[in-house]
Amino acid sequence: MTFADAPQHPTILVVEDDGGLNRLICRMLRRAGFAVVAIHRGEDAMAALADVEDPLLLLDYRLPDMSAEQLVDQLNGASLPFVLMTGNGDERTAVRMMRRGARGYLIKD
Repeated sequence: MTFADAPQHPTILVVEDDGGLNRLICRMLRRAGFAVVAIHRGEDAMAALADVEDPLLLLDYRLPDMSAEQLVDQLNGASLPFVLMTGNGDERTAVRMMRRGARGYLIKD
């Protein structure tokens, strides 16, 4: 396998309404070699999905215009990989979102 044949990192859509935290996460991911798109609202995330091939969503649970559950439901169970981030970590939320397809669950401190 040559370097040109190596698998590419997916583009990560960082869907986080806190501007400072969004910038910090994006900066760290870019330094690690990922392509990143900063998004602050659920509606904007849905629009961005049309422009990004094989994205991974790093998704805040509470957005100003909808919850992560609502966003995932509006995507009609599309097999988009996503990792949930929340400041309100409880097991029920984690289980609910894992059932909706979350690949992981991060608690923001």
